[in-house]
Amino acid sequence: KESCDPNFTDFSWPCRGTPGTCRMERVCDRTGPPSEQHCWRYSFLHHQRICQQSNGFMLQIEEWVDQGYELGAGQVVELHMALLEGLKVFTVRQGRDALFGPREFDQIDADEIARAIMGWYEA
Repeated sequence: KESCDPNFTDFSWPCRGTPGTCRMERVCDRTGPPSEQHCWRYSFLHHQRICQQSNGFMLQIEEWVDQGYELGAGQVVELHMALLEGLKVFTVRQGRDALFGPREFDQIDADEIARAIMGWYEA
């Protein structure tokens, strides 16, 4: 994917995936169906809109880094775009083991996510 953001995931860069905020030089790279030439934010927003229109949601994984949970820089941009679109976001925190280190995702985690999603659909 391409990016109009020279740093790719800089939150302060104004692009939020819309033709009006994207700074790709060629207009054709910020309009129409997304392709490899489009800004990644434009493409991501396209998929977020499909999710929002079909009563879908976005799932984000928050990883344990050093002494706390944190989203990656691109995830922060994606979250902001989702909120602007009114897309429901579920954030899943990476589990920790008995020594409080990060652990692998497992069936218990999957079941917990499934319960949260089903509760949201049933509400």
